[in-house]
Amino acid sequence: MRQLTLTGALASEEVEVVDLFCGAGGFSCGAALSGHRIVLACDDDPEVLEVHRANHPQCVHLCATLPVKELPLPQHKYHIHGSPPCQGLSIARTRSRGLERSEAKAMGLELVDWFLGFAISSNATSWSMEQVAAPQVLRLIEKFRLKHPKRCNYAVFEFCDFGLPQKRRRVIAGSLDVIQRLLIAREESQPVSVAQSLSPCPAMYLWNKTNKSGIRHKLSKNKKFLEKINVVNYPLTGCFSIHGPSPTICAGVPMHWANVQNGRRILICTMKPHEMLILQGFPKDFKLPSKRRLCTKIIGNALPPVVAKYMLPRVRAIHS
Repeated sequence: MRQLTLTGALASEEVEVVDLFCGAGGFSCGAALSGHRIVLACDDDPEVLEVHRANHPQCVHLCATLPVKELPLPQHKYHIHGSPPCQGLSIARTRSRGLERSEAKAMGLELVDWFLGFAISSNATSWSMEQVAAPQVLRLIEKFRLKHPKRCNYAVFEFCDFGLPQKRRRVIAGSLDVIQRLLIAREESQPVSVAQSLSPCPAMYLWNKTNKSGIRHKLSKNKKFLEKINVVNYPLTGCFSIHGPSPTICAGVPMHWANVQNGRRILICTMKPHEMLILQGFPKDFKLPSKRRLCTKIIGNALPPVVAKYMLPRVRAIHS
């Protein structure tokens, strides 16, 4: 039996794409890279939606807080994607829009539950959802998978396995064919380091305070964790070597270039928006806003386009 490949049997015709909770358009960008047409993008942040509009001016942009009673969905073959806000569900335990942790968590789960039900019951040919791989999220997705085994599947992925020069662990739920494409892509992709993506690099390591606190948490919970650390790529300072993937780019935590001397971290400079953009898998010509704070927010919240492009089949015209 001939094995499927990304460049062969998975090629297909163009589909229309609906991107809900679109942010700056990480999924939209990946879908466009695969040759598909973005027709509707929805987000409740007008400032962020303007960034999406600047990069995808041809699609309809709807500024609304989901869920809403009606959405102008396509009448023909289309794919629907959603990345419900994950701040309340993240292990970083950040606050979301002034809400306490418990309130943000409940609201996040409600949106995940709504989107799963909406996507599965819609007339979409296929669908997908990206979310943090928190236990409560996985349990919720599993309930939908058991109820709709022919319409729902999911898997947890480490995005650096797709050639992204960044460690970013997420769960992707979606149609059976969406998950199958991702599993195939993971097998075919080659690892890419920070040094391969950004040249020259101003320092030998990357650091942010999230990784430092994460290491402290792991060490306090598991003494054997010390034995599992690769001190070249993940030293105890919380720095990541440029010869491997970077730490996760976060929306509210700036990334720093750093060096390590005598076991001590020395910060060199803050990472620039265009550098974060590349590590997040965006094309270099992606249009960023002028505000640096907004750049950090939209890049950190985005689904990496380099991963998103594998969720949909590549259009045949791309290979002709």
